[in-house]
Amino acid sequence: LFATIASLSGINVDVIYDSKSFTSLLKDNIDIRKFQYSEMSNEIDEIWTISNGSYKLIENEKGNIELFDLLIDPYEEHNLIGKTLNSNEIDAKQELENELLKIRN
Repeated sequence: LFATIASLSGINVDVIYDSKSFTSLLKDNIDIRKFQYSEMSNEIDEIWTISNGSYKLIENEKGNIELFDLLIDPYEEHNLIGKTLNSNEIDAKQELENELLKIRN
């Protein structure tokens, strides 16, 4: 953080001690990742989550799946699984499932 804070403050430095500036990540308008992935494990369950920014898929070790359209349901209140999916939702679900499989294997 040291180099990043220095850079944001106007000090032209790329490295301070073992700190490297990541200012370009804050300023440049580039897509770094197509998917965001996270996982959680505790004594009760293991859960994997993947999102492409528009849709979010949540799966647990028991095979339970949830799918959310983040553009119209950003608070993830309406699980699309169990309802009839339209073609965009089907495509998004398949894409997220494929990427999740790649990440986890």
